Amino acid sequence: MITNAHKREIRSYLSSQRIPTNILLEIEDHFQTQIEADLLSGKISFEAAFENAKDAWQQDFKLVRKSVLSLHKVPKIVKDIQNSVISNFIKNAALCSSIIIAFQIISAFLLNIDNFSIINSIIFFVMILLSIFLFFSWLFTNNNTQRTRAEIYFYSQFKYIFFTYVILSLMNVFTQLPTNSFKLIFNFLHGINEYDAVYFYSALLQGFVWNSMFIYSFLVFLDRYKSIKRLKQCQII
Repeated sequence: MITNAHKREIRSYLSSQRIPTNILLEIEDHFQTQIEADLLSGKISFEAAFENAKDAWQQDFKLVRKSVLSLHKVPKIVKDIQNSVISNFIKNAALCSSIIIAFQIISAFLLNIDNFSIINSIIFFVMILLSIFLFFSWLFTNNNTQRTRAEIYFYSQFKYIFFTYVILSLMNVFTQLPTNSFKLIFNFLHGINEYDAVYFYSALLQGFVWNSMFIYSFLVFLDRYKSIKRLKQCQII
């Protein structure tokens, strides 16, 4: 059986591997289960079972660069988990943005200009409220210890978003389009504006890109907020 002293030894080892606390808690359970399985098989000491577990997890704890543009290193398992999270964020952001664009097109056909403008203004207002929520969630959940996977990657994600925005701006992408692109969509579909098809499809692309960036930012903020909250519930922070 694994004693409390053994558990402390396991925790100490995992902490030395620079693993964020929330991931450490999950790995710790797997680590202990693996050691207990070896102990139950008989004829093996805790020390030997512990070494077997270390060998089995060695590649997962290997330090790798956090990203192409970063010199900071993290355990491979942390980077793999983060890459999986980022992939899901990108997919969800693109899906939600596509739904918003589809809604704008469908509502443009079904509603008159006044109702169409009201509904899309409400959507814009909701995004403003979410932006305020994001700011205050960051302000009141500041975690300088960076003991979660989300916190370790939080600022680098916004650095990439900022660079993307700067590059698009320097390339003058979308700068010739009106700011109220959803009204452009309505007018084009009803044939009552001076813009051609190029402007229409550019407006759709602009909406898709900015919505995706906003939704992605929201998901990054929410991921960080939830990870810190879980640690507080576990009384680790």
